[in-house]
Amino acid sequence: MPSLVAVELHTSPWHAHIACGLLVSEGVHAVVANEHHVWANWRLSQALGGVRVLVPAAQLEQAAAVLRARDCGAYGDALCQAFGDAPPGCRSCGGRELTYVRDPVARSVAFVMTLVFGVSFAPAIIGTTCRACGTRIRAAH
Repeated sequence: MPSLVAVELHTSPWHAHIACGLLVSEGVHAVVANEHHVWANWRLSQALGGVRVLVPAAQLEQAAAVLRARDCGAYGDALCQAFGDAPPGCRSCGGRELTYVRDPVARSVAFVMTLVFGVSFAPAIIGTTCRACGTRIRAAH
């Protein structure tokens, strides 16, 4: 059996499965490990290293190249070309590196819920910020 190595670490099993699915679709044998720790106890799972995407050591470079292409937006560009949508970008400078802005009240509630009840959730996204020029764009509701 080939030895498996971690190519990516995630805090969310959903993100790990999306990355694993992308790798499999590109011909890389990949599996998700330690996802059940998240379901049992999220805080403990972080102490154990989170959810890992594992690939055979022989395919590590290929897997890393696929994930780099994903991070650079290559797959997003292909989707936009296939479906005719314009890629998301900054309205001011046209930059494509956007970060999510989350509601500060929801972030505080999520923090308290995690501390008190051990239940965590992702706060609502209220917009994006362009990394290039700093322009804030409110999400359409």
